[in-house]
Amino acid sequence: MSHANMAHGDMEHDMPGMKMCKMSMVLNADYENLCILTDAIMVTNKVQLILAILGITLFTVGYEYFKNFVDKLQSKYSQYFNSNAVTETEKMKYKIRLSISYALTVGYSFIIMLLFMTYNVWVMLSVCVGAGLGHYFFGGSATAPLVCH
Repeated sequence: MSHANMAHGDMEHDMPGMKMCKMSMVLNADYENLCILTDAIMVTNKVQLILAILGITLFTVGYEYFKNFVDKLQSKYSQYFNSNAVTETEKMKYKIRLSISYALTVGYSFIIMLLFMTYNVWVMLSVCVGAGLGHYFFGGSATAPLVCH
């Protein structure tokens, strides 16, 4: 590996028959050897790219659905919290459910952030389209974007 390649972060090795994930720290539209979150999900051709785009879009739509579900759950539980008919044990159960739902929402959003951080135009567009479609179908607040802390 030459010094010039190391300076640019090129970590590819020339091993015949072995495909390696391409990583880029700049905006790109490459799809060959594009890894989605893990090397187990590697895009090597246009058909796989289209399937990855559809999967990422649906994944992000699912995030918007899940956020909406958690918002409704929180709204429902806030009514219980304000009533005098709820025991402390029930309040604790509701609070645990809300906390778990919140933790799942944060984890889900971090996965989407990692998708976006591939710096791949196709992946980034898939995330944005999925977020837009999810917002359209499941409502939501325009002021409550992805929860990437």
